[in-house]
Amino acid sequence: SQLSETRCRRWPAAVGELLLVLDSCGLAGQHSFQAQISALCDQSSANLRVVLGTQQSVTDTLNGKFKFTHFPVQGLIVEDAVKLFLNRLCRPLLWEELPETAEGVSKARIQPKGAERVESWKDQEVRKLIAQYLADAGCSRRDSEQVYFNPRRVIELANHASLEICPAL
Repeated sequence: SQLSETRCRRWPAAVGELLLVLDSCGLAGQHSFQAQISALCDQSSANLRVVLGTQQSVTDTLNGKFKFTHFPVQGLIVEDAVKLFLNRLCRPLLWEELPETAEGVSKARIQPKGAERVESWKDQEVRKLIAQYLADAGCSRRDSEQVYFNPRRVIELANHASLEICPAL
């Protein structure tokens, strides 16, 4: 709160509002955590808003002190999951890592002769193989007609795959 007041004095154009974003907040449902956030809000002279990201459902343990709004996030569509995985991989993707088939695509049919690295991942058939690789690793879930990918699991898989081949990273 002291930092907030100092900043507001230095920058009069500041409106005195703060946004606190906490992701992967597993403690959000605990009374002691909510009490600490409540104390922080009470001590702050700024208008403090808190956004919590959690995989658990959260209920108010302080008798109406907070308003909780459940907003489920669907996940990433196939295109975005493949891009995220490749951006986080930090190394070339090898053909041997991909599954043999996915949605009517055969790796043997599309893999260039003698190629070890996947060079043209923008090809639709290659993306299907990569998506199947992510699904096989438990990164996806099906919701009626659509498949969604958990971004956290996609990143964890990419980090793990990077360390498997390049332990010095």
